[in-house]
Amino acid sequence: MPEGWFTRLDDGPHRFVNMVPQQGKEPLLTYFDRKELYAPEEQQRYEERSLRRGDDILWLGITGWTKPPKHYPACYGTSDNPKIYGTLVTALLMESVLALKTQGIQVDIRHGASDAGVDAAVLRVMEAIPVSGSGVNCPMYMPWVTDDTRGGPVLVAKNKDSYHDLYSQYHQILLVTGGRDVAFHHDYLRRLKGVGCSVVADVMQTVSTTPIPAYDCAPGQDTPQLNNAAAYVREKNSFTYTPVPRSFDELSAITQLTLVDQACRLLKRAPDVAFMESLDDSVVAMRKRGRSQPAVPVSIEELEIRIGDAQQRYLSLS
Repeated sequence: MPEGWFTRLDDGPHRFVNMVPQQGKEPLLTYFDRKELYAPEEQQRYEERSLRRGDDILWLGITGWTKPPKHYPACYGTSDNPKIYGTLVTALLMESVLALKTQGIQVDIRHGASDAGVDAAVLRVMEAIPVSGSGVNCPMYMPWVTDDTRGGPVLVAKNKDSYHDLYSQYHQILLVTGGRDVAFHHDYLRRLKGVGCSVVADVMQTVSTTPIPAYDCAPGQDTPQLNNAAAYVREKNSFTYTPVPRSFDELSAITQLTLVDQACRLLKRAPDVAFMESLDDSVVAMRKRGRSQPAVPVSIEELEIRIGDAQQRYLSLS
């Protein structure tokens, strides 16, 4: 059975229609008339109109969960894992984009366009600060895309494989914040085959002393499943940071350091030495404190304060 179809309408009240076949049911139809969308055959036009280019522009991709695992509420003191995860990603991305901005680097963000999880966090950042970006999706996932103007234009690829291939082409650095099999095999591994880099930020570990493991069995399952791509990449690769950050402060500082360093290398720019040394000194100090103090989970309230502060600081630089 085909994954679905997406086409531009020449007449009628809607510009586009997305159709997903359903076994034994009528096809699922979704209409769009507000969002700037490009059909598969319009890829070149999407690239010309939507992808910013320049010596100071970094294409930044991000991957993670649409919904984090449901069977971990006790670890986080809340049953609303999607909310805490989305807030974590928003805060981390906001502070990371701000760090790049201080180095004169403009970010063009690539996302999956859906209004959930990691994509929703990106949309929130793009609403809060004047940062450009655009999305890539496919007919199978378009029913989860809201028909509004948030997030910039969206290219709808022919199918799921084409979607993942195109997404990997449209970013230079991939920020891995969690996710399952798709985040690892389709986003992370495709990035390794390209010419860009990846930065791992296992954000959910900063709200609990018992973070989500790379593999585990959900209730009622006998076979372990990949549940946290960020943890898996960190465990399997010696080039990722060691030891594991014990606080959101430390994770954010390390992410900023790594992103700025990799972005400057890709764009052939020299990072500000004082800025990098200041961040590095902060990480060293936090690690020293961490060896003698228990990890303190960050709260949604604290994260919202950080988001607001990063927003104001970014806007003051614009």
